[in-house]
Amino acid sequence: MPEQNNKPKVVVALYGHNDDAIKAVENQTYKNTSLYLDVASNGRTAPTFFNDAISDKTNDADIYAFIDENCILSPKCIEEVVNKYLWSEDQFFGACYSDYSLVQDNIESNQYYFSYNLKRLKQNIINPYIFVNGQIVTRIFNEQLDTLYYYDALVKVGMNAMIYHIPKKLMTIYNTPKDIQKDIQRLSNNVRS
Repeated sequence: MPEQNNKPKVVVALYGHNDDAIKAVENQTYKNTSLYLDVASNGRTAPTFFNDAISDKTNDADIYAFIDENCILSPKCIEEVVNKYLWSEDQFFGACYSDYSLVQDNIESNQYYFSYNLKRLKQNIINPYIFVNGQIVTRIFNEQLDTLYYYDALVKVGMNAMIYHIPKKLMTIYNTPKDIQKDIQRLSNNVRS
């Protein structure tokens, strides 16, 4: 936890390149934020990129935000996350997620999530972003997964720390359909072995 006078440092690892997503990070009301961009992915998958962001010691942060290029943060998104992080000082903040707007085929719908519960999480696919405490983050992303890496990371963090839900719409996600069947099979195989 940062000292009382210091603002927590937030590193936003943005996978892919989207000018709107970059501007949304740059226009945050919370200013102790740096952007770790995947300008040239060189064939890296999102989980590999996120693990590289964690391993890059120049990025030491109190909070890491892992987002895909189709996620546009609301102007107060990081401020809300930092407030939750500071509020949970007496508890062990592991990660958080929020409600969001989903835009698919030019139709926008609000997506309301639930408080973290592993049983309920298995019934839903978690949104494509996660904020994680920098003190506990390690290479948490399964590099074998194509789409379910956020779900898998959230489960790992939730085994050792508190996961918080912020019941506010903090992001707009422009969705593209994904085939998750290979990842479901990979996760099932990992559980069996």
